[in-house]
Amino acid sequence: MTSSLFRKFIGSDGREYRWSHRTTPGQEWTLTTGTENYLVAHFDLKPPDVRAYDVSGNTLTVHEAFIHLSVEILATLTIMRHIAQHNL
Repeated sequence: MTSSLFRKFIGSDGREYRWSHRTTPGQEWTLTTGTENYLVAHFDLKPPDVRAYDVSGNTLTVHEAFIHLSVEILATLTIMRHIAQHNL
């Protein structure tokens, strides 16, 4: 894993958050708080043996205490997936 797949950002609430790639079993992307390392959200890929109808089957789970950051979480996840896809 390259260091580009571990990135920090400051949320609108002033706290530091950190995305990491494949550091937790079953989670493609994991978002934790900076210092407390508290689980905020995770993005999971659809298992290959599960059929998906008209959707990707992938899931983004945002823990309720951080729902106010949903837009930021989705935006930064999109950026992280772009970084990974293009080896930036």
